[in-house]
Amino acid sequence: MKEHYSKKQYTFEAEIILGNPQLSCDRFGICKIIEAKNIKVSQRAFQRAAAICRYQPKNNNLTIDFWQKSISKASQKYYFDNCYFLIEKNCTPMLLLKSNSIVPPSLTFVEGLYPIDLGNDDFFSISLEVSVNSFSTNSEQSTMRNH
Repeated sequence: MKEHYSKKQYTFEAEIILGNPQLSCDRFGICKIIEAKNIKVSQRAFQRAAAICRYQPKNNNLTIDFWQKSISKASQKYYFDNCYFLIEKNCTPMLLLKSNSIVPPSLTFVEGLYPIDLGNDDFFSISLEVSVNSFSTNSEQSTMRNH
């Protein structure tokens, strides 16, 4: 199974739900990634953003290019104001992906302080280290995503 993922890069548009205490994922940085086509770049509510994601299994990497225009001023200040994006503890956000996705259904974001690339007027970019999880049952997967 790992070989399948190691041969390609998968790029997709997504709606990102940022860390949220009400969803018990405030220390994760990212709670949920929802794959979408033809995503609108209009401004989102607090803790939401439109993005382009690139999963690179060979490098254990997920790069997220957040559309700046989609991020509210409050979210920009809270999540992107100090030039680093914080993942406080290893976490497995919920990934809602298309059925033809090569992205594994369960990625763990490795805790750390990730530099934010502010070099482009249109995007905030972060490159996260990820690891692939394998689960034997749906209940285990559901449990891991909620911690």
